[in-house]
Amino acid sequence: MHPALLLAAFQIVGTFTSLIFKGQSRCVVEGSNYNHPFMQSMTMYIGEALCMFLYIAYITKYRERYQKKLADAEINGKKTKINPLLLIIPTSCDFVTSTLSFFALEFMPTSLYSMVRGGGLIITTLFSVIFLKRKLYRHHYLGLLTVMIGITTAGVVVTLNSSSGGSQSKIILGIILLVCSFITFSSQIIIEEKFFHQYELNPFQTVGLEGCWGILICGVFVAIFNYVPCPSSIADDCPPNKNLEDVPFFFQQVFTMEGNQPALLILILFGIILILFFNAISLAITKYVSSLARNVAQVCSPFFVWMGCLILGWETFLYGQLIGYVILAIGTMIFYEIIVIPIWGFNQNTKKAIEKRKEAQNLLSANSNDESTGEADK
Repeated sequence: MHPALLLAAFQIVGTFTSLIFKGQSRCVVEGSNYNHPFMQSMTMYIGEALCMFLYIAYITKYRERYQKKLADAEINGKKTKINPLLLIIPTSCDFVTSTLSFFALEFMPTSLYSMVRGGGLIITTLFSVIFLKRKLYRHHYLGLLTVMIGITTAGVVVTLNSSSGGSQSKIILGIILLVCSFITFSSQIIIEEKFFHQYELNPFQTVGLEGCWGILICGVFVAIFNYVPCPSSIADDCPPNKNLEDVPFFFQQVFTMEGNQPALLILILFGIILILFFNAISLAITKYVSSLARNVAQVCSPFFVWMGCLILGWETFLYGQLIGYVILAIGTMIFYEIIVIPIWGFNQNTKKAIEKRKEAQNLLSANSNDESTGEADK
């Protein structure tokens, strides 16, 4: 597929995924809103588990290429088989991340949710420095600082413009939950990156296995939280049984054809399918285009989600939020070296600058060797 088509598909599917999961929580069936963050996590894992079919299709169609990859990996010292139980670790992180994120999505506007998620870059970078021993340079720190300013600007503007004190407290709670999810999200990214360094893993297989483990983990916790009372601060947003989850009422809402039905059922099915395609497209962009292109696309995603919310009438336009988004986007692009600042040393340690220095050193070494050879010949 052409790179431009992949990037367009990434934007479209990513935007619709955010809007569809928010649309689910806005549906009213049996006199209650669809408030089931744990079951939303379950449907997400079903979508991820379906990636196993993509993995089977890949190794069936491209068996020789797949076997060659495994052989090359063994030559390079990588392991080709991983104990599936190891994937429980990143899946557990993902379960906490997704559940906190779905709770946060209930409490805050979708556009702000998408913008604040950009702050995950800060924690992921911190963890990569601590655990992967990555080095940060001046432009990285500037980018992270700018991202923090952008998120803070958007968060303050949306909170101050909310209609009531209750709404403000929920938005703040949503932001806190989302920020907490960054810790487990970053842990998952670092753990998976370590696995990819040690093992030759097919991304579809990895996502599919994590989806299968996710269904089991989520199933256990759903059964538990079905009997755990809701905190009083969010009691109004809990199911009728006033517990954190209500599985019987979930099925009752999904399969009762009244209120916002069959819209809810359709949105749930679309959510599962979109998660499957979103994972496939994300991996295709990283593999066939570049991770940089994926990062650029992610910068644009909050803007398209925001536009979708405005078109659907879910939110009102706020100039301060636009300013916050622009600052956030600029910070992200500085971090990923899409924007390079040519003053005060911000351009001294970009990837291009480091490569140029290496080329210059190699050229000097080659010239020195030539001169030494010439003198020896004399």
